[in-house]
Amino acid sequence: MYSSRCLAFLSLCLLWAPVAHAEPGLDAAQLAKLKKFGPKVVVPAFVPPGFKVGQVKVDIDPRFGNSYNLIYNGPNQARFTVQGANGGIGDGPDGKPYPFQSPLLGKGQLQWSPPADGQPAGVWSGWLHLPGAEFPVFSLSGSAVDPQLAVKVIESLQLAP
Repeated sequence: MYSSRCLAFLSLCLLWAPVAHAEPGLDAAQLAKLKKFGPKVVVPAFVPPGFKVGQVKVDIDPRFGNSYNLIYNGPNQARFTVQGANGGIGDGPDGKPYPFQSPLLGKGQLQWSPPADGQPAGVWSGWLHLPGAEFPVFSLSGSAVDPQLAVKVIESLQLAP
């Protein structure tokens, strides 16, 4: 009887406890900064072990459109960036394809480029769209990041609260 009451009490506490954001490493100020980009911001729910937010950049540009970069730094100089843009986009490099299926952004292929000319291996997802929308677009890029981990990050992308 006592243990069932304790479990019921703990369950209620969990229901009323503040919910932690699903975006590992982002604090309230960083989330507020990202929201300046616009109403649709994607962030990863999965961040590989050892990676932490290094920088949050938001550019408001009436000529080319708004953009944001959410930069994560990891061990051994590994880095990946989740980017969003409302316009003024270019293309990225081709490489070995790694298919992915993002619940939010659909199917795509991560491009992996091997190390060359003293540069670490690179990954790029291409520009991804929310279903039925031309803009904003989102991408993931990185250097010295394992492509399977990058695919897990892409597949975890979700709209920020």
